[in-house]
Amino acid sequence: MSEWLGIVIFVGLHILASFLANQAWGSSAGIFINTIYENWIFQIFIFFCALFHVINGLRIVILDLWPKLIEYQREAIWLEWLVFLPI
Repeated sequence: MSEWLGIVIFVGLHILASFLANQAWGSSAGIFINTIYENWIFQIFIFFCALFHVINGLRIVILDLWPKLIEYQREAIWLEWLVFLPI
């Protein structure tokens, strides 16, 4: 759920920044939001959020394709974190 919330906030702010950058009365707000997006720290944060989203999606796909593995869901979550953290 939190992944979807992050995506909605990210895309919503991106659309808002694009809209405000094209408006005469709000250009400074749009430029401010775009400056945050262009910051290397924010870019790294978004990269790791996307990477976690991909790894979590792979876990879900694997558990959906092999339903007998559902009983090992806790171990799959631990494996997901063991793959994500070293990266």
